[in-house]
This record gives sequence, C-alpha cells and structure tokens, in this order.
Amino acid sequence: MTLTMTPNQILRSYNAARELSQLVLPYKAARSVVRLKRKLEDEFHTIAGMEDALLQEFSGKKDQNGRFQFPDNETAEAFLEKYNSAMEEPADIQFDRVDLSRYSDMIKISPASIDALDGIVVFEGLGDGR
Repeated sequence: MTLTMTPNQILRSYNAARELSQLVLPYKAARSVVRLKRKLEDEFHTIAGMEDALLQEFSGKKDQNGRFQFPDNETAEAFLEKYNSAMEEPADIQFDRVDLSRYSDMIKISPASIDALDGIVVFEGLGDGR
C-alpha cells in the first residue's frame, strides 16, 4: 500500500513503531512490526540526511541536546524556514499494512502512537464496536 506522508508524520510514525516494537506479540505479528519499524527507520535516516545537508548548507550544527546552532540569527531563521518547509513536504511511501486486530485486547499503546500509525497498523477489526 502507498501512503502520502510528510517527514514530520514519518518521524511520529517511527517513534510509534519503536513503542509498538517493545510489545510481546505472537511471532508473525511481531515480524510484521519489525518490518514496519525497519521501513520507518530507513525513512528516518533519509530525513536525518536531509537535515544534515541543510545544516551544512547553512553552516549550522546540532549540539548534544539536539538543538540547532548557527553563526547568527539571520542564518538560523533562513535554515528554519527551509527546514520547516521540507518537513511538511509530502512524499509517497510504500508500506505493508500490519494487522494487529486479533491482538487488540493485549496491546497497551499510547493514543499518540495509535494516531501516528493510523492507516499503517490495523488495531481493530471493522465493525467490532471498539
């Protein structure tokens, strides 16, 4: 299946998949989650590469706490404008849908993660009233 996602959505989905990957699931379901996490991890690395290229373009760097640093405020503002625009640029991503509906009663996951994985992971069967 193909989904159109922005880098911001991919990052949220990647973090949610990391949360989901901590759950103990039956083997086939667990393998599906691992494949999803790896796919999102590949996309995460692509986004990190884009971020590094922008930092280099604007002579910036990232400190140990993940904050951006630039030689001056004008450069920082120009970077942030281009970075924020890039983070909202949609792209088509290929995913295999992960169906965990059979295990919904045993899954404990945050609402934010459910939202981030909406359309990728099926947590409930259709018409089950949950």
